Amino acid sequence: MNRSELKTVLESEGYKTNAYELEGGTPDDTYCLEDRGHEWAVYYSERGCRFEEQIFFTENDACKDFLRLMRRTPSARVRNGEELPRPPMF
Repeated sequence: MNRSELKTVLESEGYKTNAYELEGGTPDDTYCLEDRGHEWAVYYSERGCRFEEQIFFTENDACKDFLRLMRRTPSARVRNGEELPRPPMF
């Protein structure tokens, strides 16, 4: 899987486009996939910081992990044109 294929899957499964970034960076409250040339990073970005960063050596492995992460995050999805509420924080 590559980023283009990943984007197609995310769109078809109804994820909010502001819930993820496939070009990296540190956007606020966003899941990110970043190509670093010799490695790929998957992480959550909040307030300019990267959390739970995972490093992969192939685009395929990074994209698969990113999709797994998104599928475990129901608050990133849209249902019937409306955002789902975020789960409560404990």
